Order: sequence, then C-alpha cells, then structure tokens
Amino acid sequence: MKVTYSWLKEFVDIKIPPEKLAEQLSMAGLTVASLEEAGGDWVYDIEVTSNRPDWLSVRGIAREVAAVTGGRPKQAGPTTQRVKGPKMRPAQDFSLQIENEKDCRLYYGALIRQVRVGPSPDWLRKRLEALGLRSVNNVVDITNYCLLEYGQPLHAFDFARVQGASIVVRRAKEKEELSLIDGTTKKLTPHVLVIADRNRALAAAGIMGGKESEVSPVTKDVLLESAVFDPVLVRRGARALGVATDASYRFERSVDIPTARLALEKAVRMLCELCAGTIAAVEQSGNAAVGAPQKISYDIAEAREVLSLDIRENEAVRILDHLGFGVKRAGRDRLVVEVPSFRRDVRAKEDITEELARIHGYDKIPLTYPSIKPFVMESPAVRRLEALVKERLVRMGLKEVITYSLGSREDYKKTSLQIAEDALCVENPLSQDCSLLRATLIPSLLACAAFNLNQGNGDFEIFESSSVFEGGRESVRLGVLLCGARRSSWSKESQEYSLYDLKGILQDVLQFSGAEQAVLEDASFAPFEAGTCSRFVAGEKTLVVFGKVSGPVRRSWGIKSRKDIYLAEVDVEALAGMARFSKRLNPLAQTPSVFRDVSILVGSGVRYAQIENLIRQKTKGYLRCVCLADLYQGKELPQGRAALTISLEYGCDDRTLTDAQINPVHQSILDGLTGELGLTLR
Repeated sequence: MKVTYSWLKEFVDIKIPPEKLAEQLSMAGLTVASLEEAGGDWVYDIEVTSNRPDWLSVRGIAREVAAVTGGRPKQAGPTTQRVKGPKMRPAQDFSLQIENEKDCRLYYGALIRQVRVGPSPDWLRKRLEALGLRSVNNVVDITNYCLLEYGQPLHAFDFARVQGASIVVRRAKEKEELSLIDGTTKKLTPHVLVIADRNRALAAAGIMGGKESEVSPVTKDVLLESAVFDPVLVRRGARALGVATDASYRFERSVDIPTARLALEKAVRMLCELCAGTIAAVEQSGNAAVGAPQKISYDIAEAREVLSLDIRENEAVRILDHLGFGVKRAGRDRLVVEVPSFRRDVRAKEDITEELARIHGYDKIPLTYPSIKPFVMESPAVRRLEALVKERLVRMGLKEVITYSLGSREDYKKTSLQIAEDALCVENPLSQDCSLLRATLIPSLLACAAFNLNQGNGDFEIFESSSVFEGGRESVRLGVLLCGARRSSWSKESQEYSLYDLKGILQDVLQFSGAEQAVLEDASFAPFEAGTCSRFVAGEKTLVVFGKVSGPVRRSWGIKSRKDIYLAEVDVEALAGMARFSKRLNPLAQTPSVFRDVSILVGSGVRYAQIENLIRQKTKGYLRCVCLADLYQGKELPQGRAALTISLEYGCDDRTLTDAQINPVHQSILDGLTGELGLTLR
C-alpha cells in the first residue's frame, strides 16, 4: 500500500519529519518497505498483513499515524453527510437486483446525470501518479482516488450502455464471454460473479469492468457502483480469469460495510464538483446492517501484569480512540472497548493488550526475567555422560540418527510392546502417527532400519540418544542398532555383524562409564528372538537390554531383507548414577608379570562372564589382566561343548611375585572352575 506524506497530513496533524514517521510506523507493525521523495512529496510503500485490510486505505493508515505520533486527527471534508437527490420517475428509473445475497451482501448504485468527462485537475492527477496509478479521465480517476482513500473499490458504468436500465448481480452463465477493459476477452464459468444488465455481463464483480460499458469521452450519465462481494468468490473468480487488480486485492481481504456507503458519497460529491454532474438517484439492494458492535471489558492492569507495560489510563484511552475504537470508562483503570466494524481481527482482551503494546512501543517494555526457576529434568551428570558416550560411539564408527519423540499405538503393536496405562497421549494430535510420547527408542530405531533396508542400504550401524517419557517422568535412553556387514577401511573383506559385536560395544560403554562390574544375565523381551536376549544389571538396576530382533517384529515393520538386526537400549540415567568422570592414570608396572594359562571344557549353560567374574574374585588383587586367548569348537569335542584357553597375567606393584605366592591363588581359581561352575580342565 502506497501513501504520500502530504495526503496523510490532510487527516492528521503531523509534526515529525517523514523519515521519523517511517521509523515509528515500522516499530508499530506497519513495516515501511521504502520511502522515496517524489515531486516535493514523500511516498511510503507499506507492507500490509493479511489480517489488516483496513490498512489498504489512506484513512486506515492515518488512524495509525494519529495513534503513533499523538497528532490531532483532522476531519478531511464531510464524510457522514448523506447523498440525497430526487429519484427519477418510474419510467426512467433503474433497477437493482441481487440473485444471491451470499455472493453479494450489499450493492449501491448512484446515477449522476450530465457528467463532463475530461482530464482530471492537476492535483488529482499528480497524487494518483505519485502512487503509481495512471490517470485515465476525471471519472475513473475519482473512483481510484476514493479506492485509495477508503479502501473501497468503486466502478463507473456508462449508463447509456446499460440495457434496460437494469443491474443484476448474478453468476456467469456457462461459456459466457466478457471483454475486459484491459483488451482481453475471457470465457466465464458459474464460478465467476458478474454485474450484468438484462442481456449480457458488463463486469467481473470485484475484479475488472467490461469494455462495452466503460466510461468514454462521449459518456453523459454515469452509474456509480459500490458493493460488498463475497471474498472467497472474488478470489476464485480472479484466479479463474488470471486477473489481479487493486479492487480484487481488497475484496479478497473483505471490505467494511459502512465504508461502502461513505466511499460512494465521497465519489458522488467529487463527480458533482469536478465533473459538473447532478445526482439523480441512489438505490440500494441487499442488507447494509452490520449488527451491534462487539464490546470488550478491559482492565488496563492486565497490560501491566502481562507485559510489565507502564501505561496510564489516559494514554490507553487516547491510543484506542485514535485507532477508531469506542472507549468508555467503567471505573479506575477499567474500560469498555467497542470494536469498530473495520477491525474484524480484534476479538478478545488479549487483542486490546497487543494494540496498546505496539502503539505505546514494544521497545518500552522492560527487560525482565521469569520468576520461576527452569525445571531441570536430570542431574548434569546425565547430560555429561550422554555427550561422552555419544562421542565414543562415533569413534567406533557408528552414525547418530535423530527421530521424532512422538509415536503411535501402531508402532508399539508392530514392535510387540504393550502401551503403559500411564502413557502420555497427545489430546489433539496432528496425525495418528504422532499420538503419544514414546517410552522407548526401539520403535524409532526399527523404523529407521526398515527405511534403510527397503531402500537398498543393508549395512549400517546407528545409535540415538534422546528423551523418553514414562508416565509423568522424563529420562534419557541410548539406542544402538547393528545390521548387515562390518566394513573396514584397511581390509577389502567384510564380516557380518553378530550379537557379540553388539555385546562388545555395550561392554565398552559400560567399562568407559565406570560400570565394568555389571553382571550379564539372560532375559526375555518381546521384540527380541528367544534365546538371544540378555541384559546387564548392577544390583537391582537394569542398565542395558539387548538382543536379536525377532522375525515377527521384522515382518510387521515390512522389512523384506534377510539381514539380521541387533538392537540394544541403555538406561543412561541409571548408568550415570555409577559413572566416574575423573580420569585415573595408572603408572607403568615397575615389577615383572607372571603369565599362566587355563584350558577348560565349557558347556552351553555357562557364560564366559561367569568364568571371568569367578577368576577376578579368586585372585586377591594379584590379577593384572584376564583375556580369552582361544576358543575351539569341533567334532573332537562332545556335542554342545567348547574348549576355552584363558590367559591370566599376575603381578604386584610393590614387589615381584614368587611361585610360592602365585601357586595358591592360581589353584583356587582352578578349584572354583571345577567345583563351583562344574567345568572340566584340559
């Protein structure tokens, strides 16, 4: 919307320079895109938001200027005087008809006789040209002038070309044609509203007039139109015709019903004064009533409480009055605000607070801090451990993924998991796929795996660390997923991931976090295949659950690939309770080590973790290192048995151990393996 500084001064007593006015308007929400000097005047190009059609007029912007600057509003010429004139005799009268008032709520028609069509006066022509409009003739220029001043589009017909002296507002007929004033001919459809006479369409309602009825130098009588059309219908019609005009731009955003009459009156006066015309009749069709204005009870103390805005009652009354609101005092700091018809965006007291804030100045709102302390979900140790573990996993070659915290009941069903009774559900979800807050990362990682596998990417190792929600509690979990082959930068050969790869990663995480004493146990968890699920526990806390994803779960997720998927979930919060962040430096051994090997025959019912735990318990602090040196399974061994060779390194930092000291310790290990675990020495 363009407007000149001089035109605004006709409505408001402005005492600040144009540049300062542009700055103040922008601070109040009317962003001035550009300010240019033209012919001794200044032209403002203002960006108008879709919810403020009242800014598409000089008078609407003038109200904002008065409120922002505190300038005294002026009354630029009579605006409430009703246009009265003798109606023509029935034999010469014209008629108005609206076929559907949903399409056109109100239509005014004013007949002005003996109009002299010619060039516009210099002041009118220069004002329009400064705002980017081409001067056509005095009649058309007057309609454009009133459109800019009031934001109400008007149209002038050559009354002599209106057949039957009849105006009908109707839908276009199928395949009806209309030649527009821009020289193009359009084929119409019933989706387009037209202004017609008895025989043909004269104009596309709210969009553009027709060539056959436009005002020309030979025009004597003018029929002036001012109407209120359905915004949606005008928008659809403009899109269908491929035409966009200043009129359609305003009608699409809705025009104000009382303003339709005011703009008509101003245009009639100008036609009588500048074109020597004589008013013959003013006819109306449709309903001009707007209903009782909305009244909002408002307490100014609310603005002070919500925004810490130090605004006085008199200042609030002045701002609202200059913006066109009706204001009545209803007690100390209490107002009854009457919303004008052109402010359809104001519906509640919060909107009044916004009006006061933007005019008084957002920059005047003091900087304050919230009175409540932010809620801390967990101790800093959780986030610190999370960051360290994520970095360690990246160093191992895993890739981090980020998925949504929202899930669906279907995700749980596909993963063979039950939804807890206290699960947090979204009351108004955007979709069923985002209907609840997840309590586990497993469905999210399976969805990621399914996408990759079904897109042809069969080898990947991923992890995610994020919040989960169990009832009213939020905690941090870490999910790890391995699929396909493990790739190496130094070897062309690849090896398929196994459950032992996942176990090794988890043991490294536990050891790194200070939970190396966690015990491995068999477990049963629905998403995992029977016999492959295990967990690491410390006391009564379950730190990790892991296993191989079962076939039914894979199929329910639509995974077509035959590659195995190994998945784990780590309780980071439980792990942080035993984490140690201080680094310990172990000096190099000053005494020699003694190495002994143990060879045993192990059945399927004994885990290596049990063997290692027993060895550590029996060594009395003499053990420096224990590792599995060899594993053999072959036809020479009984069914279900394996031969293990375990290498032990003994040592003491303050002295060199002798055989007399080591032998009893080593023998106690052998006795424990055979007696307590029932193993056979080889």
